Amino acid sequence: MSEEITPWLLQFESGRKWFNTFKSEQTKRLYTERLEHYCKTVGKNPDELIELKIEGLKNINSVKEWQAENLLDSYLYSPSEQFAKNKCGTGNAKKRKKGEILNSPSTSFSLT
Repeated sequence: MSEEITPWLLQFESGRKWFNTFKSEQTKRLYTERLEHYCKTVGKNPDELIELKIEGLKNINSVKEWQAENLLDSYLYSPSEQFAKNKCGTGNAKKRKKGEILNSPSTSFSLT
């Protein structure tokens, strides 16, 4: 396990809860590294990401409703040098609607 990444994650309540759900040390290391990269790239910590989603759930039918998902889409589907321009999901990320089927390279699911 990376000596630097684990303490970073464990300083956040949501990080501690999430980290403790994994049994495999290899999974913990890989997922923690990826989460840290995402957080640093978007400028939010794990607790702030959770709060962003909660804020969206409280603001249905507003710009804030899908802000967490739009932020993730901007991160995943924008070249890294363009991500800064698309920060907070205001760039090229596809806007979602309730019940829409989402297709990404690794998953497909429905928001209901």
